[in-house]
Amino acid sequence: MNGKSQRSRKTTKKNSSKNNVDIVICLKQYVYSMKGVADGTKTNYLRAIKALEAFLTARQEKIKSFKQFSTEVFIEMGDWLQNNYTKPGTRQLQVGTLNDYLKCSSLLVRKCAVSVKELTYEEAEAIKYKALTDKSQEDDIALTDDEVIKIFNYKCANDRDEKIKDMFLLECTSGLRISDVVNIDSNINNENGVFIVKILTKKSSGYVKCCLIFEMAKQILEKYKFVMPILGKDETAIKDTINSRIKFIARDAGITGVEHKISHYAGNDKPTSVKVDRWKRVSTHTARRTFVTILSLRGWNYVEIGKYTGQRDIRTVERYDKSKGDPSAQAVFNALPDNKRLVMISQTTNSVVPAVTQTVNPLSALSGDNNDMVKLFKFVYEQIKSFKDPLSIIDETRHFIKSNNISVEWFKSNSKEHVNYKFYRPKLESIFGCDFVTIEQVLFSVITMKPD
Repeated sequence: MNGKSQRSRKTTKKNSSKNNVDIVICLKQYVYSMKGVADGTKTNYLRAIKALEAFLTARQEKIKSFKQFSTEVFIEMGDWLQNNYTKPGTRQLQVGTLNDYLKCSSLLVRKCAVSVKELTYEEAEAIKYKALTDKSQEDDIALTDDEVIKIFNYKCANDRDEKIKDMFLLECTSGLRISDVVNIDSNINNENGVFIVKILTKKSSGYVKCCLIFEMAKQILEKYKFVMPILGKDETAIKDTINSRIKFIARDAGITGVEHKISHYAGNDKPTSVKVDRWKRVSTHTARRTFVTILSLRGWNYVEIGKYTGQRDIRTVERYDKSKGDPSAQAVFNALPDNKRLVMISQTTNSVVPAVTQTVNPLSALSGDNNDMVKLFKFVYEQIKSFKDPLSIIDETRHFIKSNNISVEWFKSNSKEHVNYKFYRPKLESIFGCDFVTIEQVLFSVITMKPD
């Protein structure tokens, strides 16, 4: 009798383990089958699945099907990760990392459950997760003009490091992601002496058309005769190759100073701050922040910068600007002598930011149009001409719409809550010239934003 009972318990345990593994295997197979998803994103998904697997294995009540997942399960998972999940041989992970695992694992569970028909779409969407409180602070760095020049002037000890350095600098001075920088050679043309980049970005599939604005970018491309070196077989390999060396290249090039790295680790109530050498903070992510920041210090607004980075939402561009709210950054830039500032290609800067030459008030051309549309256009245009920060304009425009009961239905298509570009974009462009893009971005951000 006891032998039979023991065999029964073993069978139950084995079946429970099998069911748990089946869920994990199903999730992994779902990730592997994803099309149009970057390898780096798949790697992040697999890390999240590993964390989920550890939680499911430790959980006393085993989950045998996707139907057993719920918001409560993911809340439980968050508590367990915060108190138990670590990488082998290391201390607790950062709270932000655990939140990424929660977000990705809940997303995959919902999608996979629908794909295998265990849950309906509505049932899956009802499953949420609760993010852990993250008290860390955004402390990523951007390089200054003179630091970029230091790295450019540094001669690496070997050819491979030299290529890594140049690819990194090309990202700093073009604004493109590294996955697009490697393809810039086949997407750039010389049109009357102006180098025009036309590229469908790999990550967001957005179309970017811009021109080189920094002399350094042009020099690097000419150095390789417009044929980019091969640093890896895919985006993940290329980023890993650059990240493995660029810190040391920055150190050897003379990047000095100390940064405060503020992190919040699981299991701690308060974040911790440690001093880190500035060169240790340099990575491929530093490059795009550098591009946004050095243009912001030159007076470019976020809409203009977004044309180069491929980011239509000015709030996203704003997050990349490391000079915002820091008057010392502007003071340091202003104090730089000309030989320590990146040289801009004059003819391209003139064409990128054309001056408005209209002598007639463009607002007069709006007479006879939809009254609410006219009011809104006029308000936004006047705010822009007052040189206010774009994010402040968005807040003030939202308040203007609410306090004046402005209808924005004309902005949307009849069938869906989508922006009706075809209706108003030609009018904006013909009336406001180069300012129409800024107006359009403000309106898009305001009207598509969820109300308070």
